[in-house]
Amino acid sequence: MTEILRTKGLKKHFPGDVQALKNIDLVVERGEFLVLLGLSGSGKSTLLRCLNRLIEPTSGVVYFDQQKITDLQGAYLRKIRRKFGMIYQQFNLIGNLSVLVNVISGNLGRMSFWQSIYPLGNAELVNRAKENIARVGLTDFTRTRVKNLSGGQQQRVAIARALMQEPEVILADEPVASLDPATADSVMQYLGKLNREDGITIICSLHFLSLARKYGSRVIALKDGRLMFSGSPQEIDEAKFHDIYGEDAQEVEIR
Repeated sequence: MTEILRTKGLKKHFPGDVQALKNIDLVVERGEFLVLLGLSGSGKSTLLRCLNRLIEPTSGVVYFDQQKITDLQGAYLRKIRRKFGMIYQQFNLIGNLSVLVNVISGNLGRMSFWQSIYPLGNAELVNRAKENIARVGLTDFTRTRVKNLSGGQQQRVAIARALMQEPEVILADEPVASLDPATADSVMQYLGKLNREDGITIICSLHFLSLARKYGSRVIALKDGRLMFSGSPQEIDEAKFHDIYGEDAQEVEIR
């Protein structure tokens, strides 16, 4: 595999002397399914957002495809961001709009002003959106308002929306944290399929080690903003699990 992302000395400080990331050195290979583990507040979400510069790092460097992207601005930054699809814990969909319109909105960065006003007027765009909706098993809900879908269905809409960008990397920030165990696994199956069949690099933050073992090709763990582990999911034994989550933590299995 070849390198797609690299960080060197990545730091992020927030007001109040909060050090969210502390000198993160990370290499991500193209086609990896990389899982981020760690307690809430360990820096997982901040790291994901620094990779595509939704959050600006305080210092350090991010490289995408061996190009330094931490200094890019304007049109150059927008072009790089199109390489990243983003999936959020709370879906970030527009509830009163249909599945189709929500998915088309994933192409907003490539649309003209008039297309953004009337997105259903572009037949090619509509057809591509329908193909992505089919990929996540929601063809029967194409015209349904998103607010009438279950949480798992909404997250699948979010995956289809991310696919509209034709991304090389998908950043998934706790995508199954608000779902029940069976639904969480079904959503992860779609991400795993995109990784295997399309070769999309997935970087996904999770709380469940069982899902990391099932879908991840590699795991990194953060603790207090520091990178404390990088390796195979199978290398995380009971002792390492407690290093990451604390002595009182208990592993929850999702099958």
